[in-house]
Amino acid sequence: MTLKWKLQWGYGSLLVVGIFLSLYIGIQIGKEETSTDTYIWLFVLLLVLLLAGLFLLASSLTKKLTNLLSNRQLQTTKTKDEFELLDELLLSLDTERLKGEELKNRMMSDVAHELRTPLTVISGRLETVLQKADDEIAVQLLPIMDDISRMSRLIQDLGQLSLAESGKLQLHRTWVEANEFLQEVTTQLKPVADDKEVGLHIRKREPVRIYLDTNRMKQVLINIIGNAIRYSPAHTEVQIKLSTTSTNLTIVILDQGPGIPLEELPYIFHRFYRIEKSRDRQQGGMGLGLAIAKEFVQAHGGTLTAEIEREEGSRFTIILPLFPES
Repeated sequence: MTLKWKLQWGYGSLLVVGIFLSLYIGIQIGKEETSTDTYIWLFVLLLVLLLAGLFLLASSLTKKLTNLLSNRQLQTTKTKDEFELLDELLLSLDTERLKGEELKNRMMSDVAHELRTPLTVISGRLETVLQKADDEIAVQLLPIMDDISRMSRLIQDLGQLSLAESGKLQLHRTWVEANEFLQEVTTQLKPVADDKEVGLHIRKREPVRIYLDTNRMKQVLINIIGNAIRYSPAHTEVQIKLSTTSTNLTIVILDQGPGIPLEELPYIFHRFYRIEKSRDRQQGGMGLGLAIAKEFVQAHGGTLTAEIEREEGSRFTIILPLFPES
C-alpha cells in the first residue's frame, strides 16, 4: 500500500471513530442522565486516543524512512524533516550515478583507444606472415586473423558507444531524401535477404528531405533490418514503412520472425545483452548492435523503440525530427 493510501485510511479511520464518539457523547448529554464532569473526561479520553493513534500511525509510516536515513548517516534536524533529507539523498544518489556513468564511459573510451593500436600492429604482422606462409601454416593463422578482426570491431563499437553515451559523438549531417536513403540501405542488404529467401519491401511516401549523419544512421538501419532478416523464416517479408508529420519522420521495420520474448523486451537495448544466449558469438554478435543503434538515434534527437507484434514478429520504430532546410 502506498504512503498516500496509508495516510488516507489512517487519518480517515481516526476521524470516523472521533465523529462517532462525539455523536455518542452528544446524545448522552442530551439525555441529561450523566454529570457534565463525566462528559469532559470522555472528551479528554477521546482526545488522548486520537493523539495516540496519530502518534502510532506516524511512527509506523516513518520507521522505514528513518532506518534508511540512519543507514546513510543522515539524521533529522530541527530545520529538516525526514522527507527533506530523503530528497537530498535522492539528489546525491543521482549525482553519484551520473559520476559513475561518466567514469564508466571514460574508462571504456580509454580502453578502446589503448587496445586499438596494438591490435592494428598484430593484424599487420600476421598479414605479412600469411603472405609468406605455406598452406598448412596459413590454415592455422586464419582463425587468429578472424578473432583479431572481431576484436577490432568490438573495440570500435565500444568506442563509438562510449562517445554516444557521454554526448561527445560528432555527427556530420547532410540533407538526404528519405526514400532514396532507405532504398540505398535495402539494396546493400538485398543479397543477404535473397540468401535467406526473405523479401524486403519499402512502403514509400512522397519525397521528404531530412538532416542526418548518413554513416551513423546507415549503421542503425543495417543493424535493425539485418536482425529482422536474420531472424525471419524463409518465404516471409520484412517491411519498412515511412510516414511523416509536420515535425517528425517515422521509420517502422516489421518482420515475421519469432518475435522478442516479453520478459526480454526491456533489456534488448542494453550493451552486451543477447536474447539467444546459447548462440555462438560469431553468429549472433556481441550484443552491441541495438545499444549502438539506440544511442545513435538519440544523438540525432530521435527515439528508437521495440514492440511485439500481435500475431508474430517484431516492430522497431525510429522517430527522427525534421528540420526546415532554411
